[in-house]
Amino acid sequence: MDGYHKHEKGGQHVTYERLRALGTNGFQEPAVEFKVNNGRTNHVWQNAYLDQDNEFMMDRWPYPFIEMNPDDMSELKVAAGDLVEVYNDDGSTQAMVYPTPTAKKGHTFMLFAYPTGVQGNVVNAGTNELILPNYKQPWARLARKICAPSLVRQYWGYYRQRVSTPMQNC
Repeated sequence: MDGYHKHEKGGQHVTYERLRALGTNGFQEPAVEFKVNNGRTNHVWQNAYLDQDNEFMMDRWPYPFIEMNPDDMSELKVAAGDLVEVYNDDGSTQAMVYPTPTAKKGHTFMLFAYPTGVQGNVVNAGTNELILPNYKQPWARLARKICAPSLVRQYWGYYRQRVSTPMQNC
């Protein structure tokens, strides 16, 4: 087989073996530090479509959050509330770090559509399951852009007393 096979409509699917031969992780793009899972949350109604005009809501969540495992946060030297750049070869976006002890190491969860940071910016333009079997979960790198404001650090300092999460000095 040449790395492709026919599907029920006569077109071709790329095989996982072919993707691996192209230097990918067998699913899509080359794997880097973090898999970026994405979706909605009850905290933000309709992806902030109406919330973006609500000062209270935008003060609460000025940027989309990205949930991370505390061990990953320690390795990156980022703290709760820090603004990070989420980037790969397809693009970049930004998000606010939110510690989540139950998150699997190497995996994150980010709001997928938010006015001040769109997760879709790091999704490959080949958004089609016939081209990339798992196109909705890109791999990306993270880098701190801005330390959390002092009020946020105070809140997370209180939170840290209840849950083990890293707090890095800025």
